[in-house]
Amino acid sequence: MDDNALQEAVSSGRVTPFDLIFHEGLWQQLRNVYDMSEIEQGASQIDPNEQEIATQFGDLKPLPGYDKLKKHKKTPPPKAVGEEAQLAAVKKRKIFNVVKIVLKVVAVVVILLFGAERATRIVNFTLHKPSSILIINNYDFAVEFKIGGNDWIVTMPGNMGNSADLSAGFLPQLLKLRVSKEFPPTEGTVAELDQSYILVPLKPNHDTIINLNSKMELGVYDLEGLSDEQVPIGQEMVHLQNAMNTLKQPAAFLDFIKALQKIGSKRFIRKSTELISDSRKFNFGHISVPIARSNMDLTASEEEAREKVHAKTPWLTIPAVCQLNLSGRSFFIYDPDGNSPEGDLEIPFPELTFMQGNTFTNKRPAILHYNLDNQGLYSIHVTIPDLQFTDELGQKVYIRWHYYARQTKNGWNVNWEGIYPFYDEKGKQQSRKISIGSDGKEKRVPEKPEKIYPDPATRKK
Repeated sequence: MDDNALQEAVSSGRVTPFDLIFHEGLWQQLRNVYDMSEIEQGASQIDPNEQEIATQFGDLKPLPGYDKLKKHKKTPPPKAVGEEAQLAAVKKRKIFNVVKIVLKVVAVVVILLFGAERATRIVNFTLHKPSSILIINNYDFAVEFKIGGNDWIVTMPGNMGNSADLSAGFLPQLLKLRVSKEFPPTEGTVAELDQSYILVPLKPNHDTIINLNSKMELGVYDLEGLSDEQVPIGQEMVHLQNAMNTLKQPAAFLDFIKALQKIGSKRFIRKSTELISDSRKFNFGHISVPIARSNMDLTASEEEAREKVHAKTPWLTIPAVCQLNLSGRSFFIYDPDGNSPEGDLEIPFPELTFMQGNTFTNKRPAILHYNLDNQGLYSIHVTIPDLQFTDELGQKVYIRWHYYARQTKNGWNVNWEGIYPFYDEKGKQQSRKISIGSDGKEKRVPEKPEKIYPDPATRKK
């Protein structure tokens, strides 16, 4: 009602300043909400006790016949609320309403995010865009892990565990860790994990490596185009070939190893001990990182699409020691902290003159294998493919030569060994080995037989 209607209601006694009105979420006396001074002046005299009438009904005596009616408690009269109390109550009510709205918005957002995450996982799995994780267990006890609703997987001390073909969305997934129940720690081992939960940022078409305890040193390399590089055939290799032909100590071989180390040091970027490594940042295509696929068979185009995503990113290897593959069948192991411990290298060997009275022409590359032992000493083994050789009968047979050089504290021990066939009386093929030491003397095992039989294919009937 407007002011005129309100004044008329007060004048007629239908409304008093003491009546209650619901305002700002509270019941308040009308005079505390509206200015009724002018209305009260023009109104008839209001009985001062009128405001107490309703509260005094409880004091009336019971009607006859209802003596046992319980007496109701007196309802206290409504108290006048001050202006400051009203403002405080209104402020409290507004805060409560804001909190309710915020909680509702949060609940709606959570429901929408959960639905969108589940839908995204389904779509990515349908489109063959999986993700996998690799766990590196650096503890000295077995660890179990699981992600999402998958089963628990055990990884033994110093080994790796793989969870393949996970459905990836846009939210990180919770990885749970615990000490293995199936393989309990040995007596005296303190089995305590640094973390029991890890948020893993799984993404479609990307994989993740978890370096538990961050103790494993991983290697970061630039291997792009490395497989096109040739073995560095410099003056060191020429000296090595001359030493092989003259049966001298291959001292230049150590200089050749240094040349290989230079190739490795140019490709090595740094070591990494990060807890989480993502294939969005690194290339996991190296054979030392066994990220697996199990339930999903990707087509060639899908594999190619995955490879293009991180084709130009640095390679991550486990551990930091890395196998570097050169052109052909050549590779060597690069250790950032030491020498090159092992390798197989294709090397050209056009001519062999180590055997007195014989010159072998080699058109195919030889394979040089080297190895570094625990004492820091190298050994070399060069395999020369099958070469034509004239045996005791003047027959042309094929012989395979092996060159061995073993480093000792006092120098090198070198020798050649060749294996070629001969035939017995029944035409059965046997093998004969020729050994040539550093003194150039030949030794054949078995010794020259009393009678030599030709190749059965050339024998006369």
